[in-house]
This record gives sequence, C-alpha cells and structure tokens, in this order.
Amino acid sequence: MTSEPPPISTAVPAATPTPKPTVAYTPTPNQAAVTYLKLGIEQHNAGNYSKAIDYYSRAIEIDPSYALTYLDRGLAYRASKEYNKAIVDYNKAIELHYDPVSTLYYQRGLVGFDQGQYEEAIADLTKAIDLKYTPLSEIYSARGAVYIRQGKYEQAAADLGQALKLDPQNVLAYLNQGELYYREKQFDLAISSYTKAIEIDPTNANGYNDRGYTYFILKQYKQALSDFDQAITLDPTFVRAHFNRAALATEQQKYDQAIADYSKIIEIGPPIPEAYAYRGLMYKYLGKFAQALDDYAKAIEINPNYAIAYYYRGYYYEEHNDRVKAYTDLKHALELGLNGDYLQDAQTKIKPLEQYIQSLTPQPTP
Repeated sequence: MTSEPPPISTAVPAATPTPKPTVAYTPTPNQAAVTYLKLGIEQHNAGNYSKAIDYYSRAIEIDPSYALTYLDRGLAYRASKEYNKAIVDYNKAIELHYDPVSTLYYQRGLVGFDQGQYEEAIADLTKAIDLKYTPLSEIYSARGAVYIRQGKYEQAAADLGQALKLDPQNVLAYLNQGELYYREKQFDLAISSYTKAIEIDPTNANGYNDRGYTYFILKQYKQALSDFDQAITLDPTFVRAHFNRAALATEQQKYDQAIADYSKIIEIGPPIPEAYAYRGLMYKYLGKFAQALDDYAKAIEINPNYAIAYYYRGYYYEEHNDRVKAYTDLKHALELGLNGDYLQDAQTKIKPLEQYIQSLTPQPTP
C-alpha cells in the first residue's frame, strides 16, 4: 500500500503574535509624517500590510529621520514575510537611536527566528534581555523557542521556566513549553502545557491544534478530533489544523472527510502542493483515478521539484501496469530526494521497472 501522507507536524509556535505597530508618536518636525504614520498603523492593524507599508514609506519620505516609522514598517515587512527588508528598517531605527533600542533587538531577533538564523536570533534576544526589554517574559519565551529549534532543550527549559516565573499567564510560553515536552516525547506533560495555554486563552487556536496533534500521536483519536474541530471553529482558515484533521481522517480511512479538508486548504490558498498531492492520494483510494492524476499534476505544476507528487503518481502508474511512466516518475522522485518510508519503497519498486526498461532497449548485434 502507498505510504500514507504524513500528518503536518506542529511547528514551534510563533515566538510572537502577528507583529503589531508601535502606537506612540514621538515628536517630529513634520506633522505630515505623523499623519501618514497613523494611516499606516490603521492599515497595519487591519491586516493590510502592503497598504501600511505604502503609508509608512510616505512618512519616511517626508521625514527620513523619524525612527519610529522604520520600526513600524519593519514590523509590517515581517508580517509580509519580507524579512530582509524588515532587518534593514530595524538597523536604520537603531542607527537613528530609537528609544527603547531593546525593542529593535527583540524584533530583529524574531526575524532571525523566522529565517532560521538561530545564532543571530539568540544574540539579538540576549542583547534585548541585557537592555532590560519589557516585558522580559516575552524575550525569554522567544529565546526558548529558538533553543528548541536548535535542539538545545536544557537551555530552552530554563528560558521557558523563567518566562513563566515572570508571567504565569504567558500563553506563548506555555505553547513553547508544550512543544519542548512534545519533542522530548513527554507527551503527557505536553498536553498539560497546551491545556494550561487554553485555560488562559480559550480563543487560541494554536493551543487546540497542538494539543490535538499530541493526542493524534498517542492514538487518542476522539480527543484529537475534538481539538482539531475547535481549532478550526476558532479559525476556519487555519491551514495546519485542516492538514492535521485530514491526516486523522486518513488514519481512520475516512477518505471523503480528508478530501473535504484538503479541498478547504486549496480554497483558502495560496496554492500548496501537499494539499493537491494528498487529496490525489485520497481520490486514488476511492477509485477516482482521473481526479487523482489531475491533483498529482497540479501539485507538480505548483512545485516541479516536489518529489512526493512524482512518487504518488509513479506508484499509481506502477499499480496500473504503465511501467514506462511509473519508472519515469519514480526515478525523478528519487533524483529530487525522498526520505524515510518513501525512499525505501521507491527504491524497491524501481528495480523491476528498471529491468523492464532495459529489456525494451535494443541490444547491439554481434
């Protein structure tokens, strides 16, 4: 049987909520710059980051020395995942002596976290701690999250413990602590931390999703489904929760339900190749082969280097005795890079296919 689509593992919860602009207005010689800053903040808080950036940029054009505007534009760039631009703005605000400068080191550290530049992130977050950034609990929670990503679990535990000592109501610290326990396979403790986060903030969809995923790993499917359902109720566009609920449905062979979640992910957008590839696999299980092939093709169209889509399609062709196409897809999947069960299965299947292809090649006559 084809390898099942793996559940989408819960990532380390974001070290900070969606970046929000700084609201304080420091004096500036040009009040027009303040006006554009305020307009930018309005758009920023509404989630219109591109428009916010336009307003912030206009404020900077009017008054290039207005440090606060660089900070807020940097936050908008981070929210838009334009990380390098965010760093440029934070550096400029530091150069202009924005006060408190600890805020800039904190925010720059979070961008390092986002980019996977963990040593840089640790350096900036530590600098923010040294400069007495407030609230300190946020910094320790963020640095703990970075340590988790680095696999430095002892340091992570110390930072998260300090974060919760400083603020026993720090939801992100509990979420990160749950992630730490999860990675250490202390699943009961992970559930306890996620539950504490939910008790403090019952509207936090991440808490339900992450606890649900832990229940899923423990094969406590009823509890997992309840948590995934609640996460999606709180945030119907929560793609990770839809992926996890689809994986649970797949585990229980409820393929129509899985298709519904993958279809929802596709509807939410932007295009994600995994959603098409996994939905294609569900269609294959249901004998809807044309839809399966369409989805595999769409996944490859979105990402021509997505090995799993070639693997699934190659497996389909092999099962339907189209050995040339099966060989082509499985060979390409292996060249792109597979791992785990996928790799082992593809290597096993391609050997007889390769022998068949060689048999089709005319042999030179003596």
